[in-house]
Amino acid sequence: MKEPEWSLILVLSGVPALGTYVHSEEQLSHLLTPVHFDGITLGKSADPAKDPDMIELNKLVYAYAELDEVDVEAVVDVDFLEQLDFACCSRWGLVIELMIRAFALCRMRGKDVATLKMFTKAYDRGSRLPKGLSPFTAPDYRDIFERAKLLEIINKT
Repeated sequence: MKEPEWSLILVLSGVPALGTYVHSEEQLSHLLTPVHFDGITLGKSADPAKDPDMIELNKLVYAYAELDEVDVEAVVDVDFLEQLDFACCSRWGLVIELMIRAFALCRMRGKDVATLKMFTKAYDRGSRLPKGLSPFTAPDYRDIFERAKLLEIINKT
């Protein structure tokens, strides 16, 4: 953070109380720049193709997939993006973490095409839910999972 020859960026995410602490400590306050991301809010537009967060989520998936040289064309649609949003409790950081795990799994297994199964396995590794049970596998996931409890489970991992 201070060493010009070996730069470091520290990212602390998902701990709002930490922001209060950082601001109260003069030395930390000068070193860190807090950035707040609003949650994902799908459904701002009746047309998913015009929904700002749906568009951004879609771009994000494709951008990370391109970095890992993984084809996501077969898996990405409105339903998938809604599942991704729900599975990650509308948190941009959790979406990114899940994509990194999913695309890493693809590459580790020598695959260059993402599947829903890869996202399910990546989700299994990042949550305490029973293996195979996720918003990617349950057709009525909105009725099965309570978002607050889902976030609590994810945060305990």
